[in-house]
Amino acid sequence: MNPKIFIKNIIAGLLYHSCLLDMLSTKRLSGRGFILMYHRVVRSREQDRNMIQPGMFVTQETFGKHLAFLKKEFSIITLDEMVLRIARGQSVSRCCAITFDDGWKDTYDVAFPILKKYQVPASVFLASGYIGTEKWFWPEDLAWCLENLLKRDAWDAETDGLINSLMPVVNSSNKKNRTDLIDDAIVRVKKYRPEKRNALLSALREALPGGSKERLMMSWDEAAEMQKSGLVSFGAHTVNHIYLDQVGQDTARLEISSSKKVIEDHLGVPVTLFAYPNGNYTPQTIGMLEQSGFLGAVTTKRGYVDKNTSLMEMPRIAMHDDVSKTIPLFFSRLLFSFF
Repeated sequence: MNPKIFIKNIIAGLLYHSCLLDMLSTKRLSGRGFILMYHRVVRSREQDRNMIQPGMFVTQETFGKHLAFLKKEFSIITLDEMVLRIARGQSVSRCCAITFDDGWKDTYDVAFPILKKYQVPASVFLASGYIGTEKWFWPEDLAWCLENLLKRDAWDAETDGLINSLMPVVNSSNKKNRTDLIDDAIVRVKKYRPEKRNALLSALREALPGGSKERLMMSWDEAAEMQKSGLVSFGAHTVNHIYLDQVGQDTARLEISSSKKVIEDHLGVPVTLFAYPNGNYTPQTIGMLEQSGFLGAVTTKRGYVDKNTSLMEMPRIAMHDDVSKTIPLFFSRLLFSFF
């Protein structure tokens, strides 16, 4: 276990079993609510695959624990209801809303049955250009390329240069800590401009002729089934999951308005909520959302919501497995930023 996680486990356990977390939550959440941000919920046997980033998933067991605890300790409401209460200046004290970003297939396959089991509502933000397709987001695409290239004994000079630019300590005879190396490469490429990132991925794919990849994103039929359950609603997350502060205003405006229209056309319901991809946006982005008819938007900034929260900049608390797999860790993460 990572030493930091080990220490957090000990601290969280002490706080939880001493009942200090209960007392602190009463104080910290007086007049406040929170919105949880999930990405993927995976079956336990899948969690070690390199195309699943550590900070992007919880296991089905962890997610079930979260929902059981939240139902016992808090008032779980829809994100639409959260927005409505804030707009009216009403209290959201100890209220919680569940959100998922992107539209992963495992949100349908794994998370949805657990939501139904506990009868908990959730909002899912769809990157509409990926739904019903076999396209992958670039981090998963990069991880898949690197994982498959690292299985080889040797590469041509050009591919060797690409890999060493991303993971300088890697060579054909040193493949230990592969998952950590790939995660570091993803962090590095995240800083690239879209054009440079796309060129890199194209070059890596050329070095991997053939090969098949599974469908990772949900279909429109799966989204429709979730919506008809009455538990799940959908928001927009752009068409191509672009970082809205890295493109021109015309492109940003089109990504926002088109994602809204596509989801509405497929599901036949108004789309009024938005999630900023990677949390990236500008003051101009907020104006575009308002012009497109959105009533609220969530960020990746950590924080609570109250009756004075800006509806276009609602913070969330991100959840992933290594910092929330036990109830003491989960409860501590709700209350302290350093968890």
